[in-house]
Amino acid sequence: MGRYDYSYDHEQNPMEGDEGTSIRDALGEVIISFEELDDVLATSISFMLRRGDEVGRIVTAPLSFRAKVDMFGALFKADRPQSTILDLINQLCAGCLQIEVERNKIVHSKWRNTFDNKALSRSKFTARTKHGLKEAKETWQPGRFISVWVHCGYLTHEIDSWMFAEYDKEYGPMEDDPVSYREDSMRSSAF
Repeated sequence: MGRYDYSYDHEQNPMEGDEGTSIRDALGEVIISFEELDDVLATSISFMLRRGDEVGRIVTAPLSFRAKVDMFGALFKADRPQSTILDLINQLCAGCLQIEVERNKIVHSKWRNTFDNKALSRSKFTARTKHGLKEAKETWQPGRFISVWVHCGYLTHEIDSWMFAEYDKEYGPMEDDPVSYREDSMRSSAF
């Protein structure tokens, strides 16, 4: 994955699991990393609203991930209509929506160990007017979970970096926010 390529494509960018990483560890990391992505969107929205972190959290807490992505993009464009990074923001938002699809597959599917215990088998039933009852089945190797987890982290880092690049030091801790997302993530992130 090259810098500024925010689309997710596991087949083009396959990852392999480390010897010490189990599938369940990687699955847990996806959940944690996706929530960090969700949080950086909420933090960015809170910042652009310029009403403090508490009001920003009141606004973002009830929003779905998709609504946060849409609001982030719309607020950025309204706040910085002449920005040179508007296309990158569009691509970042599209990448966030793509990775949400992968996260939803993980969270809303039934998983079982394969017979060799080296992968997980996924199944998911859907029922729609368009196609009736349908079952999706596939097998995921550990690297697929890892690639989702890493891509969530990449998007999180990029949103935070572009917000800082666009707003400079203004994008920092808010008055009622003793620790900014950036400071917290520097302590806990491997990126």
